[in-house]
Amino acid sequence: MSGNIRAIESKKIIELSGSITREANTTAYVANDVIADDTGDELIHCTTTREVAAASGAIVQARLKSDHFAATAPALNLYVFRIEPTKIADNAAINLADVDLNGLVGIIPVAETDWVPGDPTSGAGGNQIAVVNLDPEIPTIINRESDVPTLWVMPVCTAGYTPAANAETFTLSLAIRLN
Repeated sequence: MSGNIRAIESKKIIELSGSITREANTTAYVANDVIADDTGDELIHCTTTREVAAASGAIVQARLKSDHFAATAPALNLYVFRIEPTKIADNAAINLADVDLNGLVGIIPVAETDWVPGDPTSGAGGNQIAVVNLDPEIPTIINRESDVPTLWVMPVCTAGYTPAANAETFTLSLAIRLN
């Protein structure tokens, strides 16, 4: 093999992650409905345990896992915020105030076709994951809440979605390349 070998500069990548467990029901969602947690913390609160000062960077990838498998996966927009927005209840229509939109970093689309099965057993016996590489990347400022790097994420349906089972947990990981 011939050719030039070039060095690729390694950028520091951190991962912020969090999860929500939706209501214990199989009530259908329609476009613009929020998927929220059943404990009153209606947002995916993404944090890391790594020591990272408040920093800027870019979200380069999102990985969203469901601990349930549905033949028709949810098509979502993941609204990413640098400041905590007003919480919206599960299965309610999105309704953000101007002050909430001021903290919006970007929106990550997760298409139904982005999902692949890990275990295609229907319902709680299965699981699935969507991996979305962002191009263009989403620039962000990572705030620190209680000395922990934090972003908040609100999943919003872009089409109808009927959960296959009760109490589905969505776990989100955001890969962020620091500047």
